[in-house]
Amino acid sequence: MRRFSLDRCPPTPWRNGGGLTREIARGASRPATANEWDWRLSVASITASGPFSTFAGVDRVAALVDCARRGARLPRRR
Repeated sequence: MRRFSLDRCPPTPWRNGGGLTREIARGASRPATANEWDWRLSVASITASGPFSTFAGVDRVAALVDCARRGARLPRRR
């Protein structure tokens, strides 16, 4: 295991303008370009409400790590 600091992971703005992502690690089963990966671990800071950007063919798992604002709402599942 290797220690890291999120401060050393450069922030990347979301495509929808609603937040920033700091990529911690990613991997690919074959040589990949900067935007190709089989898995990715990142931490996001949400700055505005709005829909998730789509990534065709990507299954996402999201977990709430910290909620600094009271009254944060998650969408209801239908």
